[in-house]
Amino acid sequence: MSQSRVRRAERSIHSVPLPARHLNPLWYAGQFIGALYAAAFFEEDPVTLAETAVQAIPRDSQYAEMVRDLIAWYRADPYNWEAVWEKCQEKYRRDPAHQKASNGGIDCKINGAYVLMGLLFGQRDPDQTILISCRCGMDSDCNPPSAGGVLFTTIGDF
Repeated sequence: MSQSRVRRAERSIHSVPLPARHLNPLWYAGQFIGALYAAAFFEEDPVTLAETAVQAIPRDSQYAEMVRDLIAWYRADPYNWEAVWEKCQEKYRRDPAHQKASNGGIDCKINGAYVLMGLLFGQRDPDQTILISCRCGMDSDCNPPSAGGVLFTTIGDF
């Protein structure tokens, strides 16, 4: 992925008037999902996709922390998405330290986690990818299609 394009996009956020500029987690979510799609043209493995896409966002952001957590939790228990979902809920929904950028309802980190859970635990099966992402809950109008869209991009001509 072109780092110059990432830097150019990051500079454009500063043209957004305050208070909207504090929405960096939303910005990072968009960068991450966009980077997933870009990487999906060249890579099939969901872990490698996530590891590649997270490079598009600041390493010290909570969004990047969420991606690293999901990868680590998946590697520790690759067949139990519900146990990983519970860890995700505990840290990214119930812990007030991880809700600072939330709108009080649905936080972009949790949506990204559900997209990533579908990709990781769906094991490249379209039905399972979409089903898991949907069953995670919250904002199911965009998370399953995002997980499915990235997966179908890796598949190519379906």
